[in-house]
Amino acid sequence: MKLLFRVTDETVGSGRTCIAWRPNGNTLAMASANKSVILYDRKGAIIDVLDVTGELPICLAWSSVSELLAIGNNNGNLFIYNHKLSRKIPVLGKHQRKITGVAMTKQDQILCCSDDNTITVSSPDGETVKTMTLSAEAEELKIGEVKRPGGNVDTIVSAVLGKKTLFMSTLTEKSAATENEADNSMNLQFQEKYGNIVAHVWYNDGYMIVGFEKGFVVCISAHPSEMGQEIFSVAEYKTYLAAVAVNEAFGKILTIGDHQIKVREMRELNDIFVIMDVDTEKDLSEVQCSLDGQLVAVAARGGGVSVYLTKMPSMGAAYGDTLAQRSIVINVAIEPSVIAVGPLHIAVATNNRVWIYDVHHYASNQPVAESDYLSTVIDVKLNDEYICVAMDGKARLHRVGQTKA
Repeated sequence: MKLLFRVTDETVGSGRTCIAWRPNGNTLAMASANKSVILYDRKGAIIDVLDVTGELPICLAWSSVSELLAIGNNNGNLFIYNHKLSRKIPVLGKHQRKITGVAMTKQDQILCCSDDNTITVSSPDGETVKTMTLSAEAEELKIGEVKRPGGNVDTIVSAVLGKKTLFMSTLTEKSAATENEADNSMNLQFQEKYGNIVAHVWYNDGYMIVGFEKGFVVCISAHPSEMGQEIFSVAEYKTYLAAVAVNEAFGKILTIGDHQIKVREMRELNDIFVIMDVDTEKDLSEVQCSLDGQLVAVAARGGGVSVYLTKMPSMGAAYGDTLAQRSIVINVAIEPSVIAVGPLHIAVATNNRVWIYDVHHYASNQPVAESDYLSTVIDVKLNDEYICVAMDGKARLHRVGQTKA
């Protein structure tokens, strides 16, 4: 892994920093100790700073289906930020005490857990539709999926209760808690030698990696026939373990602790793929992967975040007998997320901008045209005269060098 950029505690403040990648991997949100939420692009430039009314943001989560960002704070208030519209919805008094965890379902429901021993389920505009009462203070809120016989998929909410118990409950379609709510819930406890639970993550349809403060990593099943069964366990770190994450794109499990990142193969947990030292004097606190697996962000307990590039994406396009592939030979203005080639031009794009280069005169490294669009560019196609740009469910067609459709 290669260090891409680093944000120091001078920017985010001295204290715990919560981090979350937007699913497209282009935006990293940091809930910082200086009572703000800062959005960074993948190169480390600040996109926006969100005012959370002077309260301390504790946790945050992006939607996987829209551009919503949910933020929970130390006073029990929830903030819902629409990244596309740059609009923030404050939801005051969501919980009576500090919100310790937040997660979002594929239906854009917002789940929050709190020190008040409850989990709330809210609509995308913040209206509470369900409340679960728990036996202890909750943290480490996550959402997973388990396939059932017949092809049905259950959405499961999980959280750590009192640092000792792993709570799981099936989310139903009902708008309120029922008398049978407890029938859908389960509490799992682990061997005393592991110590307190510090982190867990879902992966691979119904399995979980659980990390413990004494350095142990345990894989368990959430399938009904083998619920809670330990499939794998290892003493990963000697001093402490801070967090775990999954890189589904590359099939890897990541853990951090003892000033190191360790990566294991998802299909064969006995195999360590890489061990890397993290250059910081502070203990580590959190690790998050972008959805495409290209970027890994690691937060330090006393403030500061380091972002690493895991692997250079393989990207290319072809037109007739012309081939364009991203490499280090041709210098372009940016690191592209999309590349396209036509009979006369090569186009590269990132975020909402496209640069166009002449196929036969690319050595000058100067684009022949640049265009900005209203939203993130998803794909580009070229012919000898026109460019077609796909974005946010729409396509714009115009002549190369022009921006009008």
